[in-house]
Amino acid sequence: FATIATLFGAIGIIIIMQGVIIDEKKSGTAAWIASKPTSRAAFVLSTLVANVVASLVVIVLIQGGIAYLQFALRGNAPPLGPFLWGLALMSLHLLFYLTLTLMLGTLFNERGAVIAIPLVVLFSAQFVMGLSPSLTMYTPWPLLFPTAIGDPLPIQAMTGQTLTTVTPIVATIVWIVVFVGVAIWRFEREEF
Repeated sequence: FATIATLFGAIGIIIIMQGVIIDEKKSGTAAWIASKPTSRAAFVLSTLVANVVASLVVIVLIQGGIAYLQFALRGNAPPLGPFLWGLALMSLHLLFYLTLTLMLGTLFNERGAVIAIPLVVLFSAQFVMGLSPSLTMYTPWPLLFPTAIGDPLPIQAMTGQTLTTVTPIVATIVWIVVFVGVAIWRFEREEF
């Protein structure tokens, strides 16, 4: 469940987010909002929050609840605490791709690059992991794929194992903050 939901959730987030900022710029909504007494940072952050809440509810909470119910009906439900910890790690992986795609929407005016770059990052993961296992620890990929040090981190969490590393968690949080910061910085400088 964790691997499939995280992989397809990331693909879904990338597809959903590819046009969020671009469509607002092309339709003139962003220019109209920027002309009002609201900050451009508030526009980016409100777009981010709305999409984070909607995406995590639909992709993680609802599907996680259904999966847990199915496990419980079969008589092999994991303890709730570790399962929720695993869902949180899955959410972190999805937030990486959501913020990456949002940032790219502020940098580009066409959807091609905005959808292609995150998909390349996602699908090149196992190739890059094979070339540089040490680099892998500074990416969100251990939240989805097994590494040399063990199962994907959400699976480790859901099965009650002690996490083999927290470096990818910290690194992913740093990446998310950087992506949001760059998105705000770039949108502040957008000419309408």
